[in-house]
Amino acid sequence: MRQFLWIGVVCLFILSFVFIFPPEEKRDESLMQENSSPQSVSIAVVGDIMLSRSVGKIIKEEDDPLYPFGVSKDFFSDSDIVFGNLETSISERGTDMGSVYSFRSDPRVIEGLLESHFSVLSLANNHIYDWGAEALLDTVSILSAHGIESVGVGENKEAASEIVVVGENPRVSFFACSDVFGEFARAGNTPGLFGCDDPLVFDRVRESLEISDIQVVSLHWGEEYEVFNQRQENLAHRLIDAGVDIVVGHHPHVVQDVAWYKGGVIFYSLGNFIFDQYFSDETMRGMVGIVDVSMEGIESVSLFDSKLSERYQVQSITPSSATLQ
Repeated sequence: MRQFLWIGVVCLFILSFVFIFPPEEKRDESLMQENSSPQSVSIAVVGDIMLSRSVGKIIKEEDDPLYPFGVSKDFFSDSDIVFGNLETSISERGTDMGSVYSFRSDPRVIEGLLESHFSVLSLANNHIYDWGAEALLDTVSILSAHGIESVGVGENKEAASEIVVVGENPRVSFFACSDVFGEFARAGNTPGLFGCDDPLVFDRVRESLEISDIQVVSLHWGEEYEVFNQRQENLAHRLIDAGVDIVVGHHPHVVQDVAWYKGGVIFYSLGNFIFDQYFSDETMRGMVGIVDVSMEGIESVSLFDSKLSERYQVQSITPSSATLQ
């Protein structure tokens, strides 16, 4: 009798061990199911970021590359991805190409971008080539060395049009193009920008649909200080018709409409996030969009107003009264 009792105890021990510690294969399968379940990802998008000229002088005066970013660090701390348009090269090299306004920033500004949680930046704009190919390629290298992805420029057109994919469940893709060019800036077999009028744009859209769950396209377009441009609307609609989820616009330096279109969202222009255009209230503020996405698509869009101080510091980011059209 005692022998049968011990056999029963041993059997119970073995069974409990199996239930508490399932075979490795089943544990792995359970973990895969958990990891593959849809998750919500928060994408923050902002407008033009320019860290040269008067902004650069104030960074030097303050001896603080974090200074212009102000409240950004705290505000973006809950965002999984932070995206904007960097409208300056970051380099100590290059040749001034002779633009009326030539922007090049001290490499220390990378500290402010990192502290403010920027993870992807578009460089496809009319100022990235102000100091030529050397400064452009330095910018790509410096960002990459610090873990920040860049899109829209490269050593040739293939590199400039490259798609970047961030995260998993969902995978979020980014690529960028410009409708506005500085002199000698269009990528071909030499360094430069990817153009929005290039037929390859829609090839890249198709590729992004194959390798990602959520697609973001950034465009440098429109007319400065104008609130509407028909080409912007036409191109944005074509991109969403082709499958893009989020269209993010920069360049006008003023905030334009945000619109729903066939399940996608279009930020026509997010205005200035950091810039030294002190001559109007409109150019001293911007819009911040927070887009929550999952494997199913866009879950929600929240809009915020950002405001610059007289010393070009992001002073506040507050809920916006603007609505999606």
